Amino acid sequence: MSAVSKDFERWVNRSLSWIRRNGKRVWGLEKNAVRPDLDISLSFISSVFALPRALEALEQGLPGR
Repeated sequence: MSAVSKDFERWVNRSLSWIRRNGKRVWGLEKNAVRPDLDISLSFISSVFALPRALEALEQGLPGR
């Protein structure tokens, strides 16, 4: 990110921090961070945070891809 610009790197880090503070972790590598009732198929990432409306959609059966 810093190869693009320092401002871009700061913006990405601030955005991700906001998502982590306001979202709920619904999938992760730790056993206590996995929700088997959600259809999340993203083997290339280490965690998924869902904001309230996204979590609602996942709980209603929308696949997370």
